[in-house]
Amino acid sequence: MTGVELCKRIKEFDAHTPIIFYSAAAFQADKDEALAAGAQAYVTKPSSVEELVDAIRLAISSSRDIQAE
Repeated sequence: MTGVELCKRIKEFDAHTPIIFYSAAAFQADKDEALAAGAQAYVTKPSSVEELVDAIRLAISSSRDIQAE
């Protein structure tokens, strides 16, 4: 199973779980496919720790906002 397939399966039963792809695949098509599957972020390797932490914080914050509505 690919990461995109796993993301879709998770989103079928839990739309609120934030999912971040951390991948070496830097093609725009890969990013678009992951986001279309329900991911909140797509961070490409190599990246700084700060970039990854920022993506995690944003995904958690967005998830909390959605759940509060």
